[in-house]
Amino acid sequence: MSVFHMCVVDSLYVYRSLVKDMKIILLDISQLKTHEKTSPKRVRKVVELIKKKGQFIKPIIVEKNTHVILDGHHRIEALKKLGYTRAPCFLVDYMDDEVRVYLRRKDLPMNLIKQFILSVALTDNSFERKTTRHYIPDRRGKIHVALEKLL
Repeated sequence: MSVFHMCVVDSLYVYRSLVKDMKIILLDISQLKTHEKTSPKRVRKVVELIKKKGQFIKPIIVEKNTHVILDGHHRIEALKKLGYTRAPCFLVDYMDDEVRVYLRRKDLPMNLIKQFILSVALTDNSFERKTTRHYIPDRRGKIHVALEKLL
């Protein structure tokens, strides 16, 4: 028996883990919004890793209301380059106090807050790559989603 059961919910596929009832939802990539740029070199490496593994291993962390990507910008770009249309996403409540933002760049104002990050993404703008890092409590580790499920 597989660790993940698949069922259809409102035309989205939901993977339900037998451990801690984790939900990974397959979302159309076109619904996702970015807030950071990516490195073409890193995207190429991720493309090769996905090809090599033959499955998608790490879910994209996404804000549940706006579909802003919190973690996984390079993985999304790699999926696009490979022609996939969906991505396994772990939805989080970004405004939850347990979700924290850490600035990786010293030249940005320290008052950079969650609302500002969301507003940047919702206006189709992006920060430079690796600008922020997010701490997500209860973040899940590896998943195993067959690539054909992402077409």
